Amino acid sequence: MKSVLVSILLGVFVGTIAWVVYFPHMEVWQTINQFEKENGGANKLVHRKQLVGPDFDAIVKPNNDTLYSLTSLNLSNGPLVFTMPPTGERYWSMQFMALSTDVDGLVGRRTHGGKGQTFLLVDENWRGSTTDDLEIIRLPSKRYWMLARVLVTGEADLDNVYAVQDGMELKPYVEH
Repeated sequence: MKSVLVSILLGVFVGTIAWVVYFPHMEVWQTINQFEKENGGANKLVHRKQLVGPDFDAIVKPNNDTLYSLTSLNLSNGPLVFTMPPTGERYWSMQFMALSTDVDGLVGRRTHGGKGQTFLLVDENWRGSTTDDLEIIRLPSKRYWMLARVLVTGEADLDNVYAVQDGMELKPYVEH
């Protein structure tokens, strides 16, 4: 009887740990798969052009003063180049969320200013070379959810933020 109880408790414990550890992975995979189905695959930058209200649920706790640009990243075929255009004093940030929901990379106005920047997104095994104008962001995995945020100061500011979004670019890297 004692061994049956121990087996049951062990099973409950292992099942709980598996759920806690792998549930975030399943949620992010579901988000990535849905995004890729709706947008024709990975590495396609999509810009949300509307401010969100309280009924918006595609992102957990979205900001209502921010426009979002997002994509699923797949570095399996090599590095990608992401360009953030100049934003001046405007707040912006870009985060790279792993399947575990860990944020493995975060850049933005506080770390890079508003002059514009071009980043080389590589996985941890990439050993290539690049030019000095590309800042390398080394990510521990090949699959990520990338989320860029740009501050909007009100309805009259939307066209300015659209211009920032239109200046963002994501493309495959061609070594020099």
